Amino acid sequence: MRIIMAIPIAVVAVLTAMAPLFGASQKDHDDCNQGNDPDRGIRGCTAIVQDANETARNRAIALVNRGLAWSEKRDLDRAIADFDAALTLDPNDVSAYNNRGLFWRAKGNNDRAIADFSEAIKRHPNGAASYINRGISWEAKRDLDHAIADFTEAIRLDQRIGYAYFWRGNVWAAKGDLDRAIADYNEAIKRNPADGLAYTNRGHAWRAKGDLDRATADYGAASRLGPK
Repeated sequence: MRIIMAIPIAVVAVLTAMAPLFGASQKDHDDCNQGNDPDRGIRGCTAIVQDANETARNRAIALVNRGLAWSEKRDLDRAIADFDAALTLDPNDVSAYNNRGLFWRAKGNNDRAIADFSEAIKRHPNGAASYINRGISWEAKRDLDHAIADFTEAIRLDQRIGYAYFWRGNVWAAKGDLDRAIADYNEAIKRNPADGLAYTNRGHAWRAKGDLDRATADYGAASRLGPK
């Protein structure tokens, strides 16, 4: 049974830097915070980062935003460098830890990713996103028990997140527990009926159980939903 993994997305919101009375212009702050045009964001955030009149917190936020802009340009090394600098200015920036962890994972370094997600959890233990992110990294290391524990904690913290059920379903399937996998895919689909991957993976589970009619129905639903 071939389980399809969703490509993880950053589930950490971009923070907003507030313009101080003096320092970088309001336009620089607007450009840094807009999040749509990475080049515009990099220019605006750089102006804030280089302005000594800005507070350390504002500069840290600008560094996180600039890191996200670099990631849009597929420059993960510069993104990570900006998250490093943000954490030098504000060692408690949960967004910087989460986003740096995401990019370490994208570079294939799951150990460093797990370390960053753990730091985010230490500072914000009620953040379900950090547990999902760490669980995905545990799954990539084939540490399935730790992965299930993290996805389960994320669900305890916020039962609305279908993505946590989807990933826990993948891990149950990898462990050979198809009934639990199907139950989690059911919950994922209930929360996000447009999740084609959940239908596909549930179809794989039904096929592995020998229920070809249900498998075919799920594959059909996934096909109708399209590549997204």
